[in-house]
Amino acid sequence: MDKTANTDEYIAQLESKCSQLKDENTELQNDKTQLKSEKEFLANKLQMTEEQLKVALLRRFGRSADQKEEKQCAVNELTHIHDKFVKVERLSKTNLHNVFVA
Repeated sequence: MDKTANTDEYIAQLESKCSQLKDENTELQNDKTQLKSEKEFLANKLQMTEEQLKVALLRRFGRSADQKEEKQCAVNELTHIHDKFVKVERLSKTNLHNVFVA
């Protein structure tokens, strides 16, 4: 009789642990979805910012060949923005990786 009670208790513990793991998995999936949404939002925002900056720079500096130095500044600024985007993308990938490793 004692073995049956121990077996029933063990099964109950396993079922409880299984339920807990399912809940944790659901939370991780939700976190993954949220991180993906945030990444997409930031990427879209950065894309809009890049496009706005390009338009502003074209309006400001035009396309004349005698403004090479100012154009180089504009190129440097765009490169800086692109580097920020890459950094955000890397951080998002790292966060997603950490969610699944944890």
